[in-house]
Amino acid sequence: MLRHLLIFQICAFWPVWSWYGRRVMDPCDSVWCVVPLIAALFWLGSQKPKQVENKSLFWPTILTSLYAFAVPFTPPLIRASLAVVALSVSLSLMVYGQTFHCSLTGLLLLALPVIPTAQFYFGYPLRATVASMAVPILNGAGFNVARQGTCLAWGKRLVSVDAPCSGVSMLWAGAFLAFTLALFNDLDFKGTVKLGAFAFVTILAGNVLRTSSLFIVENGGLAGTPWVHEGIGLVIFALAAAFVALMTRYLVGEKWLTSFSC
Repeated sequence: MLRHLLIFQICAFWPVWSWYGRRVMDPCDSVWCVVPLIAALFWLGSQKPKQVENKSLFWPTILTSLYAFAVPFTPPLIRASLAVVALSVSLSLMVYGQTFHCSLTGLLLLALPVIPTAQFYFGYPLRATVASMAVPILNGAGFNVARQGTCLAWGKRLVSVDAPCSGVSMLWAGAFLAFTLALFNDLDFKGTVKLGAFAFVTILAGNVLRTSSLFIVENGGLAGTPWVHEGIGLVIFALAAAFVALMTRYLVGEKWLTSFSC
């Protein structure tokens, strides 16, 4: 019965797949959104369906009905999100034997073209937050700076924290890393939430450090060096990713220790 529902969902969500294909082919959108999809499909292909009796179809049916109800009233991204969550619940029941698999759902949601939308809605608040958090660091480094909107004022100079420095793309990459590690290390809901929260804080702190470093570089005579901006960003993200990987090892060890104790 669950297989029939899954086939029905795939057919019923055809407008979402059509919209997704157009968005992925649009050069204005990020084609990187297919990477979480590939990771999720690879994991699904490596799993053997678990034999669980009396699999309830309540939530897949409710979510599919909610999608059908929302089609005339919601924008495409909301409809796509509802479709992905409904499909994720069905896949989770079939493959994992649970109603909700947090890391699988997270990866499938990240596979949607969410970066442009996130940049539009969260770009300014993140830029203002990063600028505010960079102020005490720069003041401690000897720069007497103050935040003005999304800019850092230093004497008569005004240095803008631009859209790339908002960290939306870094947060997306950090979320992808966290969900992928959680999925392939079989972390439960609680472990996935812990890892996701840790990744968010770590990436945000890394972006603040990146912004502070770039401010110092911009005012230290290296502004014209072409590789500096990219190099600093890559090094800081690599450090943040290493911390996320270490946190994953800790959570995996904690999970096994708890299982052994039980």
